[in-house]
Amino acid sequence: MNPTYSDIASMIDHALLLPTLSVSALEAGLMQARSYAVASVCILPYYVPRAAFVLADSGVMTSTTIGFPHGGQAREVKVAEARRALDDGAHELDMVVNVSQVLSDGFGYVSDEVRALVEKAVADPALRVRDWKEMNKNLFSALKLEKIATFIILSLAILVASFCIICTLLLMVTEKSKEIAILKALGATDRGILRIFMAEGMIIGGIGTVFGVATGLAVSLGLRWFGVRLDPDVYYVDRLPINVDPGDFALVAVAALIITTLATLYPALAASRLRPVDGIRYE
Repeated sequence: MNPTYSDIASMIDHALLLPTLSVSALEAGLMQARSYAVASVCILPYYVPRAAFVLADSGVMTSTTIGFPHGGQAREVKVAEARRALDDGAHELDMVVNVSQVLSDGFGYVSDEVRALVEKAVADPALRVRDWKEMNKNLFSALKLEKIATFIILSLAILVASFCIICTLLLMVTEKSKEIAILKALGATDRGILRIFMAEGMIIGGIGTVFGVATGLAVSLGLRWFGVRLDPDVYYVDRLPINVDPGDFALVAVAALIITTLATLYPALAASRLRPVDGIRYE
């Protein structure tokens, strides 16, 4: 296929947005765009009425910017700018989103801003605005459910591991019953024995938690750096997106520490309630 001159010109968006452009330069740019039959002219907002008049019946659309250049204007200001531009004859609006919100991952704010601009500025009751989250609502709901299920599964795995701590401490209480009895005979309190076994269980749980979190973080970072290729025809993306959220790691770590700490209570109480005479009866 060999594109013609007019084919290329019909895909050009001619920009006249420099703040230093004089009126004569704007007029020359409009006439140039009309003569070359470009797709559209993006011009300074105040000059939209004149551009719409000059480009009338030429097939060249008039466009302008909203929130130019950094998108920091309030939402209501952008809506007012859009309404004024449409009333002045603009066919296309190029809105600059709030860059600060984008850099802060405030995509909900950006989505609501675009929705408000389209709905209030165009004001067409037949128009329905849907962002990518709404269009893929079922997919995101499934992902959220999977995330909750994964957390529950991890919690159950930690719970099972906590039973191992209970068994380990109970065996230690049985094996060290003589030593516990001697300590109590020497004046150790029930609370002191309780603290010893709780500290031991917390150390075991802490070591396991640190090792597990470090391993999970290493695997996640490795997957993010090296990537996992997917079939784009099936998953819509060619690479598995990996997002390492420190909050998730902290939540899992805290849950693991709480569960393992609770698991130490019963063995520690059993050890603290052991009477000295029972501990050395068969020695």
